[in-house]
Amino acid sequence: MLFLNFFLFFSITIFLFIKYNQALSFKFRLLDIPNERKKHKSPTPLSGGFLFLILFLESILIISFYKIEEVNLNVILFSILIFFIGLIDDIKDLNAKFKLFILTFLILIFLHFQPFFQIDLINSVLISKKINLEYSKVFFTTLCILLLINAFNMSDGINGLLIGYAIIAFLYLNQSYGNQNFNLIIILIILIICFIFNLLNKFFLGDSGVFLISFLLSIELITSYKSELSNIKEIEEIFLILMIPGLDMFRLFCYRIINKKNPFKADNNHLHHILSNKLSKGYVLIICLSLSFLPIFIFKIIISNILIPILIGSVLYCLTIFLFVKKIHFYHEK
Repeated sequence: MLFLNFFLFFSITIFLFIKYNQALSFKFRLLDIPNERKKHKSPTPLSGGFLFLILFLESILIISFYKIEEVNLNVILFSILIFFIGLIDDIKDLNAKFKLFILTFLILIFLHFQPFFQIDLINSVLISKKINLEYSKVFFTTLCILLLINAFNMSDGINGLLIGYAIIAFLYLNQSYGNQNFNLIIILIILIICFIFNLLNKFFLGDSGVFLISFLLSIELITSYKSELSNIKEIEEIFLILMIPGLDMFRLFCYRIINKKNPFKADNNHLHHILSNKLSKGYVLIICLSLSFLPIFIFKIIISNILIPILIGSVLYCLTIFLFVKKIHFYHEK
């Protein structure tokens, strides 16, 4: 009966969403318009976040009704608030500094009411010690969540890429619980549904979808890191999960600062943009997701020392960049 309810609710929602998505998106101007930086051919609905949010809230209602797991109302509330910040940005194109301020404010309020999600201890393999953050834990946690949101936002450039990164991350988290975390399984199902329709070009995620997925992933990462039920115990393992979008964000920040540009200003120098200059989007998606998945596979199947797959992943990322980067004048801007 439980899975029948999930199937019925999800099926009805998807049917109605696909039927009315285009018309409602045009009516409320929730569209991504092609320009010199965005190369898609026609205005595309930025409504993927809505589908994810609706399916997520439906799953919460079903979980609550059957009392499968405890529901954290604060997480749900702040997830919705962060979703609406992204939605307003999709419609009004908010100033980057103002958007950063609002997100920071919401995260700080959330951490105040939910101290469990404050990262108070860093356990590192690299330095072989535990670092107690004490008074800096709120600042550090807020910075980590903001960096994750920004890294994922930068990765949202071709269909399927951001959701693909998220699927890999949530699969890893579910595996850390022995594949028995019901909440993570439901989120994975929702992500796969969104992944399929995103690839079919029915919608883009928009900032609303990116912010929502990023925030939920950050919450699940922190929960796994602090939970006794999870196998994730070192900070390097979190880095491994997010390595490719993280490295790309770091490279872009350095590149923009060196070229005296706003580090938060969008451009066409992301990993997927660089690859798209020579390859079709299908190959770009395969390469980017493979770069993300391969170090994880090496760590889990072949090598138990986490620093080796991190090194391998970093080298592969750098090699990929330098094989294609000269095509877009990486070293000298004109």
